[in-house]
Amino acid sequence: MAFGVGMPNMTVTADEETLRWARMKTAELDTSVARLLGDILKQQMEMERGYAGAMHRFLGVKARVISQGRLRQELLLAGELADRLQKGRGLLLQVRGVLAKAAGEVGVLDSGHVDAHVRQGALHGR
Repeated sequence: MAFGVGMPNMTVTADEETLRWARMKTAELDTSVARLLGDILKQQMEMERGYAGAMHRFLGVKARVISQGRLRQELLLAGELADRLQKGRGLLLQVRGVLAKAAGEVGVLDSGHVDAHVRQGALHGR
């Protein structure tokens, strides 16, 4: 069915600024105010239905009890991962320090290039 054919009409009340925007937008989109409003309302309806459906599906999932042993395993795993992350951060800081020290000893130029002569001596222990 074509838009507007056999569909009920509705009256819209809006302030002048909103109507001016709607007229400019419809000219830009080559459509009518009625069509634009219909599209906006349909998008809003679909968004709300999608949200309502997602919430319904989420709330429809039965809660399950995690055994104490399983919960303990999950907590130990989370703690282990946190420890690894902390150690990784420490290692990263150490590597940055070593690189910064090496860059200073090697003679990094402002342009980011290493002075080949100094680098060669530093790499060969001179």
